Amino acid sequence: MTPARTIALPIRLLRNRWFLWLAPSVCLLALFVPGVWEGDFRTDSHAYAAVTCALLDGHWEGGWLGPRMGHAPYFNKPPLTFWLAAPFVAIAGGAGNPLGVLIAVRAASAVALVGAAIASFGLWRTLTDRKTAYVATIILVLTHEVFRYSHAFSLDTWLLCFVTTGLWFLAMSAQRGGRSAWHFAIASGVAVGLGLMVKPVVALLAIVIGALWMATARDRAHGLLRCAIALGVALIVAAPWHVWISLNIDRFADQYFVRESLDRATGEGFGTAPWWTYFSELAKTYWPWLAALVGGAIAAPIVRPRVNERTRTTLSLAIAWTGVWLLVLTLFADKRARYLVPMYPAASLLVCFSLRRLFRRQIRRATLIGAARAPVAVVGVSIILTALSAAGVVQIHRPLAAWKPEIVQVLRDEQLLDRAWIFPQHERDGANVYLYGGIAPRVVGINGEPEPGDALLDFSREELPAEHRAWLDRGENLGTIGRCRVYVIEEP
Repeated sequence: MTPARTIALPIRLLRNRWFLWLAPSVCLLALFVPGVWEGDFRTDSHAYAAVTCALLDGHWEGGWLGPRMGHAPYFNKPPLTFWLAAPFVAIAGGAGNPLGVLIAVRAASAVALVGAAIASFGLWRTLTDRKTAYVATIILVLTHEVFRYSHAFSLDTWLLCFVTTGLWFLAMSAQRGGRSAWHFAIASGVAVGLGLMVKPVVALLAIVIGALWMATARDRAHGLLRCAIALGVALIVAAPWHVWISLNIDRFADQYFVRESLDRATGEGFGTAPWWTYFSELAKTYWPWLAALVGGAIAAPIVRPRVNERTRTTLSLAIAWTGVWLLVLTLFADKRARYLVPMYPAASLLVCFSLRRLFRRQIRRATLIGAARAPVAVVGVSIILTALSAAGVVQIHRPLAAWKPEIVQVLRDEQLLDRAWIFPQHERDGANVYLYGGIAPRVVGINGEPEPGDALLDFSREELPAEHRAWLDRGENLGTIGRCRVYVIEEP
């Protein structure tokens, strides 16, 4: 093939509508496959997987409305993510089949990221040309801090999907006239409302970002009215579950609004990280795009007044999105790298703007060709890594912690698996026992009290309260497995 045809073929692909919409999703799925069966539940994945398994096992209160982590009430997050993951986990067999559940919850996260990629392309295609939209979306899906969360049960992947979809529909509303503008404003509100059913409050930042963006538009009054409609619809979508659980669960409001929202914002009980944490995180992890992001972030406000209206509108949204998200997260005391994930579509647009507008013509053309060839290259690398991982030559994830199945095996050998108890502060450790053993440990004080002959699992990392210490004093220590001490309760 001649050099001219080598260049022309990728460029022709960028004229194909189906290629533009689907190629980023192909990249994501290709990156998802290698090592999907390896490792263990990352970050909070074991807790969220246990909540989903408890839903399928009928432990939830009110059917599908009152989340539980095994037998323990779980009020930390709304239930939508667990509802969405439930079909995948059901196919995998539920608790007691940890590998199947691990792959299932990862598959659910991959679906969320595919939805986010489609919404990202749709958003930028609405506001700018198809090549810019495609390159920005390819940058998004090839961002390590995005695709790596396809191997975790992360709420932030679904938040990314719904926030991006909400802003896409809001952009469609801004571009349309007549009734369809209001229809898209309502659709935006539905997407943001679904985001509120993933994490408390955070999805409302999409409305704030949209309002700031609309305030820079010509038709400011109608734009802000559409944002107000989207806000009202979002609250209506999220209200029924919040009202039901507030009326039926006594401790819900304190746990959900105070501990999981206010305390995280102020650092009470969660610690406070320095204000520069996220900038440091971007400097460490946002490669190879970091230099282009810095260039785009600096140049965008400067060149914005001198570009055409379409580019100016797109840059305004990207600047508002990046700025609001970084500002709020910086002020928020509890800082985690995954909280940045819903900001990355805007960062990808700024990177694309930098590569396509601030560099010489040869680099701009190379960016287009590279983006067009990316799906084939990523699929090829995926096939090689999958084969090497399956053969045991390459390990994508760290191996499983051996103590988890060992605890379950000891309980089975002693015929105590269905008689196991944990203390309330060890609910997340008990989630591992549930996932690997298939039976959720009961919780002291919530499900009653252990009887003689029952097992009590102590995962303490610090001194226990006196009432809990008294239970251990009544028990025979069968040994220590990892971080867990296994006791059998004896007669007082």
